[in-house]
Amino acid sequence: MFCSCGQSTHAGLDKPKVLPLGLGADSTLRNTTWLTPKGKTLYSFLDLVKHKRQPNFKLNIIVMTDEFEENWVKKTDIDSLLKLTKSKLKCDCFLNPLSSYIPSDSADLGGYAIALIKSYKDKKRMSFGLYSCPKTSDKEAEELITWWTHQK
Repeated sequence: MFCSCGQSTHAGLDKPKVLPLGLGADSTLRNTTWLTPKGKTLYSFLDLVKHKRQPNFKLNIIVMTDEFEENWVKKTDIDSLLKLTKSKLKCDCFLNPLSSYIPSDSADLGGYAIALIKSYKDKKRMSFGLYSCPKTSDKEAEELITWWTHQK
C-alpha cells in the first residue's frame, strides 16, 4: 500500500529500519523498510517532510516510525526553530506505519517547528503518535517566542 503512495523506502536516509509485517502463506517472514528518525538531526527531519512533489500529488505523507531519541531537540536548536514557527510552507503529514488512517490534509513547517519546541519546553520525548498534520498557529508561535526570551 505504501509503495502505491510513492513513498521511497530510503528517501535519502542512511539506514532505514526493517519491521516485520507478518507471516506469508509459505510461512516466511515478510519485511518492509520504514524510515526511522533514529540517528537523524531535526534539520534532516524537517528537510524530509518538506513537499518535493508535483503540486497535484494527492497524498501528502511521510511514513516513519515514531521512535525519536530522548532529548532529540537541543537547546542550541531553539533559536533556529523559532524562526520557522510562523512558516506556512506546506509539508507532508507524519504517518506512523501502524496507523490505519491516511490523512488527506497537509502540515505546515511552522507546525512542525512549534511541536519540536514544545517537546523541548515540556522536557518530553518528541512524538507525533499514529499520525500528525501540525499546523502553524501564530498564537502558539508568539507564546513560544515570549517563553524563550524569558529563558535567556
